[in-house]
Amino acid sequence: MPIKKKKQTKNFQNSDLKSKADQGDAEAQYLLGGLYDIGQDMPKDYAQARQWWEKAAAQGHAEAQYLMGGLHDIGHGVPQGYVKARQWYEKAADQGHAGAQYNLGVLYAEGLGVPVDTAKARELFEKVDAQRYADSRAA
Repeated sequence: MPIKKKKQTKNFQNSDLKSKADQGDAEAQYLLGGLYDIGQDMPKDYAQARQWWEKAAAQGHAEAQYLMGGLHDIGHGVPQGYVKARQWYEKAADQGHAGAQYNLGVLYAEGLGVPVDTAKARELFEKVDAQRYADSRAA
C-alpha cells in the first residue's frame, strides 16, 4: 500500500504544479515542461515540454530561455535555426546563465547564425570561466 500512497502524492503534486503553471507561474511552467520532456509521471511529450518552456521563457525564466535556445540549436521539436537559438541564448546569457553564455560563444566562434566574432566569443567564454571560478571558490 505505501507505493499506492506515494503514487497518489505524485499525482497530487503534478496536478498542483499544472494548476500553478496554468495560472502563469513561470517556475511551475518550467518544471512541468521538464516532466513532459522526460516523461516522469506522465507521457513523454516534447511538444508539451516546448510549449510550457516557451511560456516560462517569455516571462524571463533564464533556464527555460536556455532550453528554448537548445531546442532551436539542434532542431528538437522545432525547425533547426541558429538565429532563433541565438535570440533565446542571448536572453538567458544576459541574466548570467553560464550554459547560455557558453553556447552563444560557440555560435559566435563558429559563425553559426551570426558572423564570426572571436572577440565576442572570447568575452562570453571568459564570463563562463569567471562563474565557474566563483562557484568553485564558494564550495
